[in-house]
Amino acid sequence: MKNFKIIVLLLLSICLTNKIYSQANVSIHFGPAIPVSDFADDNINDEDDGCAAVGINIGLQYLYPLSESGIGIFGGIDFNYNGIQKDAKDNVKDLYESMGINNPDIKYYKYINVPITGGLNYTFQVDDKISLFANAGLAFNFLKITDMEIEVNGATVTTEMDLANNLGLKIGGGILINQKTSISLDYLGLGEHDIDGKIKTSYGDSENLEGKGKVDLLTLTIGFRF
Repeated sequence: MKNFKIIVLLLLSICLTNKIYSQANVSIHFGPAIPVSDFADDNINDEDDGCAAVGINIGLQYLYPLSESGIGIFGGIDFNYNGIQKDAKDNVKDLYESMGINNPDIKYYKYINVPITGGLNYTFQVDDKISLFANAGLAFNFLKITDMEIEVNGATVTTEMDLANNLGLKIGGGILINQKTSISLDYLGLGEHDIDGKIKTSYGDSENLEGKGKVDLLTLTIGFRF
C-alpha cells in the first residue's frame, strides 16, 4: 500500500510538471531604452553623468509558471544600445573650440548594456483576452563603452574602455493581450560599474583611466510570445 501511494504521488508530480511545462513560454521584445538619473544627465564636466541618449532595447525572456495562482519565474537577456546626447556633443566641441581647436573630427563613444536577468513573475488573468503581469528580480549586467576618437591636425587621441560588470535589479510589469502580445514598462537599475581604460595617442603615448559609471534605464517594449 505504501509503495502504491508513492507511485501515485510520483505520477501526480509528473502530470503536474508536464502541465506546468506546457504553459511555459518564450517571448521576444523590443522598444526604446530610455536613460534616467545620472546616466541621462548631460554635464560633461561631471564624471558621474553618462550623457546617454534614448536608444534601443531588444530582449528575450523565458517564463515558467509554478502554480495556477499566477506565480512563476522568469529568466532573460537584453541588449541595450545608447548613443550620446546632442547637447553633450555640442558641449565637447565648444570645449575644444575654447582651446583654439576648431572643427575637431570626433567619433563619440556608445554604451552597450547586456543584462542577464532572473526573478519572480506574477500574472493575473483579467478575462479571456487580457492579463496583467509584474516581474521583479536581479540583473547581472555587462557594460561596454565603445572607443572614442578625436583627430586634430593629423594626430589622433583614442579612449578605450574595458568591459565592466555589476549586479543590479529589474522591476516592471505590463499587459498581455490574447496570451500573445505584451506591452511592458521595465526599470533596469544596473548600478555603479568600475570602469577602467586607456587614453592612447597616435604618437604612441598612453595613460590609464579609472572611473565609475552608473547605469539606469527604463524600457518600453512590445513583445510577442511563441
